Amino acid sequence: MSIPSAKATSDNNSNTLALPQRTEPNRLTSVIVASIVVCAISVSFALFSRGSIASLFRTAPSIVSATVVSSPLNTAATSVATPVMTDSKFSDRTPVYFFSHGGPTFMYSDKDQENGGDLGAFNTLRRIGKEITEKVKPKAVVVFSAHWQSSRDTIEVNTAEKTDLIYDFYGFPSFMYEEKFPNVGSIHVASKVIERLQAAGIKAKGVKRGLDHGVWVPFKVAFPDSNALKVPVVQVSLFKTEDPNQHIALGKALASLRDENILIIGSGMTVHNLREMGHYWGSVAPYAKKFDDMVEKALNGTGEDREKALASIIRTPEANKSHPTKEHLLPVYIAAGAAYNEKGDLLYTNQISSLGWGEYRFGAVPVTGT
Repeated sequence: MSIPSAKATSDNNSNTLALPQRTEPNRLTSVIVASIVVCAISVSFALFSRGSIASLFRTAPSIVSATVVSSPLNTAATSVATPVMTDSKFSDRTPVYFFSHGGPTFMYSDKDQENGGDLGAFNTLRRIGKEITEKVKPKAVVVFSAHWQSSRDTIEVNTAEKTDLIYDFYGFPSFMYEEKFPNVGSIHVASKVIERLQAAGIKAKGVKRGLDHGVWVPFKVAFPDSNALKVPVVQVSLFKTEDPNQHIALGKALASLRDENILIIGSGMTVHNLREMGHYWGSVAPYAKKFDDMVEKALNGTGEDREKALASIIRTPEANKSHPTKEHLLPVYIAAGAAYNEKGDLLYTNQISSLGWGEYRFGAVPVTGT
């Protein structure tokens, strides 16, 4: 997770399961940062006082540096541009997406812009969601989140048909733990995932779990009630390693699902350094834009050239600063593997403090859905 207002973690052993109920952000007790505890994967702040979620950082700008690209999704060079979708050339395969998901307050970016989210990324995911439901029209979604790592050599696949939500974030107002994202799983699709992985020589097993916030938070943004995603969602773990080629191979093993109208999405961040968020709040970390640009350049290639480029950049000093731990970067590699010979189109990015908000699509959008 990537929010400076609360403790963040990717340790799933501490998750709790429940189904939340949304309350509008104006119910949120405003907060003032009282203390920062910095560690490898967590930041915590004390929350108190009255007001809105925006009061958390009234002294800091909500957008300190924007890098908006000229892409099929963007029409204006501002950090809060309203993007417009256009069709790519026809393809029988579903495209692949990478979502930068931020932290749980990202889902309120349209109402409070100073809460650790990003309005440009919010608007982009809204339009991607409509692109998916109205043009791609998948029969199921397979998703990889930064917040589920299994083991060094085995992938876990959620086989639960009924999936609760995991509230893997801490220190936030109570109403945020009442949020809902209606969803169902699919044992049929999960079995396909396990079969494809095993056929590629990757150990895989089914487990039952809920959806962590790396899935349901960006999915709430992309698929609000007015644009509900009415197909099964199957979450798949990452490896508990930082091996880029291992995760590219994971994506490649599942690429054929795209020929069956199953959509693949990776969810993480293009830059994610929680340790230095407080230090750079109100500005941009010097490595953030540089590494965001390195990711864009690498994803613009295809095939073996891109695989080599991705394997190279993850070992750079910029990568180590941008991702002290690599779990938020690795879903990019899975998406690139699933679309091995298709370049990644950067739809939006922005840098705030020590975060990067790259949103990508790989492959063509169908002219008509199937």
